[in-house]
Amino acid sequence: MPQGYKSEYPYAEAGRMPGPENLPLPDPLIWLTYVAAATTTIRLGTGVLILPQRNPVVLAKELPRSTT
Repeated sequence: MPQGYKSEYPYAEAGRMPGPENLPLPDPLIWLTYVAAATTTIRLGTGVLILPQRNPVVLAKELPRSTT
């Protein structure tokens, strides 16, 4: 969650995202890796990954290679 953002959030009348700015959000890659390790017959993915918010070297190590 970005802290101190100034732009208006369009999906709420107050113009702010719901919840506090310091709300801990789990990393979706961690959850997807956990679920993928438990099965061999499911395809998982995330719709958005904002690369500038991550260390690209660490991200490359976190992402599994595709087997298809």
